Amino acid sequence: WLDFLDKYRKFIKEEIAPICGDETGVVYQCPPTLRISMPAHAPTIKMHCDSGYDNHQEGEINFWVPITQVFGNNTLIVESEPNKGDFHHIEMDYGEFLKFNGYRCRHYTVANDTDFTRISFDFRVVPQSVYVELNKMGKIGDYCTESTGDVVLKN
Repeated sequence: WLDFLDKYRKFIKEEIAPICGDETGVVYQCPPTLRISMPAHAPTIKMHCDSGYDNHQEGEINFWVPITQVFGNNTLIVESEPNKGDFHHIEMDYGEFLKFNGYRCRHYTVANDTDFTRISFDFRVVPQSVYVELNKMGKIGDYCTESTGDVVLKN
């Protein structure tokens, strides 16, 4: 677990924070949320926007990282813009990740009717320059946070 967290922190600092547009870095969820979606008859996440939950904030960016191939009904379903309703099943291979506006865009899962278990993790970040400590506990939603400090931005 500790080795995973070290690699996660490095991933945030070197890959995620540099694409979030703030040289002062990001405040990020740590640890991330680990999810396993086995073949089943019930969905695991109902349709929602993170803005519907306490202590989330404007400027929040969601990242979803499957560590297995995702396709069909073993994946996340996301709309492209707030209230657009153009839901898409996200298809990705190992090594890819999704950056999306989960604060405003609805997302959910459906029953995994494939024969494949999905393993993924997800987390939220807020660029340091727009982060507001809403609950005096240094959290994003119910999630504990850490900060990257300064980063070199990527184009």
